[in-house]
Amino acid sequence: MLLLQFQIAGELYGFDVHSVLEVLPLVKLAPADFSSDLVAGFLNYREKLIPVINLSMLIKNKELKESLSTRIIIVKYSNKNNSNALIGFLAEKVTDTIFYNKEELQRQGRAIEQAEYISESLIKDEKTVYIIDINKLISKEIQEAFFEKWTSQFSEEKEKTEDDSLGVLIFRVENKWLAIKADAFQEILDWKKTHSVPFRTNEVFKGIVNVNGELLLSISITGLLSIEKYKDSDIDLAKWKIIVIKKDQQRYAFEANEFIGVVKVPQSQIQKGRTTISESQNPFLVDTFSYQDIKISLIEQEQLFAAIEKELKW
Repeated sequence: MLLLQFQIAGELYGFDVHSVLEVLPLVKLAPADFSSDLVAGFLNYREKLIPVINLSMLIKNKELKESLSTRIIIVKYSNKNNSNALIGFLAEKVTDTIFYNKEELQRQGRAIEQAEYISESLIKDEKTVYIIDINKLISKEIQEAFFEKWTSQFSEEKEKTEDDSLGVLIFRVENKWLAIKADAFQEILDWKKTHSVPFRTNEVFKGIVNVNGELLLSISITGLLSIEKYKDSDIDLAKWKIIVIKKDQQRYAFEANEFIGVVKVPQSQIQKGRTTISESQNPFLVDTFSYQDIKISLIEQEQLFAAIEKELKW
């Protein structure tokens, strides 16, 4: 049998690999419009936003110590309806898988209050590895109190009701606040330099940027959407971000001067149609809405990706 091993506050734990779908490098997660020590953020995993839980806070009530070996573990669990659901966990030193035999298991568990999720343990290299039962860790009470309530805020499968909402990613480019549907958003990271490509870089195609070891084509939203540039340059790099969007299997990156997060907007608050003369000439900006007293233009997604593909055909 095989176990995925990781650390929490210096102790060794493991998940049965049959429950693990994928182990991802640590990326910048999309914040949500609520606060919680348990929820590190939201991850766009295979076109679905899933919550990522801080295991250190959940089990030890301690802050996670991020390192090069910190990973996001994507697992499946049985929700209260007995159907499979997905969730991510942040864990430290996710570097090893270990083999073990059933005979090695110690079934006494742990003498720790409320540690029913520790079903078994084993000894490897003179160290104890505690095996976590994921379904017991994510109890029905926790699901109802946290995960399912929050996940529903960003669900792509919306019922056609008066309370129907749209998940969007809000960001600023120059002095223009924009939004794109959450299903196109993949990840966000702190700003880094984009490297120009000789004889190719122009007003729309900025060049190449390294995103977690992958070289992505970087576009300029300013150039593509013909957004007026600041008279005074926006040099607060602490707010700048690189946002990665995706259509099918193709990923693109672009710079944003500021980032709010992924939020839920009621459909009733989205104003259909262009509202200004400048926007009437812009095929990318059709609908608008307000968030925290900020007027935001919703980008027409199909138009955006079609324009990107056209610009990048050399």
